[in-house]
Amino acid sequence: MRIGIFSDTYEPHVNGVVTSIKTLKEHLEAEGHKVFIVTSSDSFFRFELGEDILRIPGLRVKALYDHRLTSIYSIRAMMIIKSWNLDIIHTHTEFGIGTFSRFVSAQLNIPIVYTYHTMYEEYVHYILPGKLMKKSLLPRKMVVRLSGIICNISTKVIVPTQKVKNALLNYGVKREITVIPTGINLNQFSLDESKVMSIKHSLGIEDDDIVAIFVGRLAKEKNIAFILEALVSNIKENKRLKFLVVGSGPSEPELKALSVSLGISDNVIFVGEVAHSDIQNYYAISDIFVSASKSETQGLTIIEAMASSKPVLVYNDPSYYDAVIHNKTGFLFNTKEELASQLRLLTEDAEFRYKIGRTAKEYTKKYSCECFYDKIINVYTEAINNNNERRTKRIFQIRNL
Repeated sequence: MRIGIFSDTYEPHVNGVVTSIKTLKEHLEAEGHKVFIVTSSDSFFRFELGEDILRIPGLRVKALYDHRLTSIYSIRAMMIIKSWNLDIIHTHTEFGIGTFSRFVSAQLNIPIVYTYHTMYEEYVHYILPGKLMKKSLLPRKMVVRLSGIICNISTKVIVPTQKVKNALLNYGVKREITVIPTGINLNQFSLDESKVMSIKHSLGIEDDDIVAIFVGRLAKEKNIAFILEALVSNIKENKRLKFLVVGSGPSEPELKALSVSLGISDNVIFVGEVAHSDIQNYYAISDIFVSASKSETQGLTIIEAMASSKPVLVYNDPSYYDAVIHNKTGFLFNTKEELASQLRLLTEDAEFRYKIGRTAKEYTKKYSCECFYDKIINVYTEAINNNNERRTKRIFQIRNL
């Protein structure tokens, strides 16, 4: 197949959507398919065309989660994409590039598959911050309405978890929705031991330290303050407990200040953004993964941590139910006290910690790239067949006028 993947964000940027697209692209190409990427440029004035990637001029809007706005239609881009002779379009975004992908689909009569990555109801504070957002239901209603429209004009819809499917059904989506958890490259978790030791030394982590880790964007919806506040009692009991915060984002200054005010700043290490190709080394120097986010659609970092043999402690949210089996591959918590208790259990009982980590790693086999690829190809094939059937039906109707 000749596949066009459309996304507002792509390498060199680092986030879950980019990771998902990169994993998909690599495996599609390994199976002999030709993949083209359409994304935004970092400049509003630069139009870039590589061998298999087209970057349309974009404008970064920090207030909208660093979203990049592009024009919704480009004649120049349309002509280039037409020359690619695509069999299928797979769009991973709603706005700018996403809107353009739907124009391309309609104009060139190419079936379009849409992956819904983000629970936008959890992000409306970027549109109407503070008290104004709390007083108005309009942004949430707009998100629900827009999500439903975009799904219903797509040929097929993909979501990573049942939680997201249930939400879209509640939004009024009529299109068939297929649940496909994003796959991960299990081979990526082979380690360069010298690099691991170098990172560990640079961060001041000793051999007898117990390291909890969070990986992700440092933003309000990730609920990292919840973890810091829960950690206070554990750190007071065990000075060898360290908390590694890997990532960057708008909440970083606030979180650093909070760690100081809580009196745990000596045990909290803010690493900053790390290239995804290096992330396994940070999982390797940790013992436990923690996330209190309630805004995830799947939580790729949770799966990555499990693939690295780490027990995971996550907020009790449906996003994680498929991966995190309580007391088997990790733990689900509702309160700070529960998180502190679970963390205490894992830090004090190394044998139990290793047992949970081994089970977690074994459980991630179902998230392999091979399983992901097979399910995606099935959806692509169904979308193409459905589009051909509709085209044949239209031709038949016209001939019988």
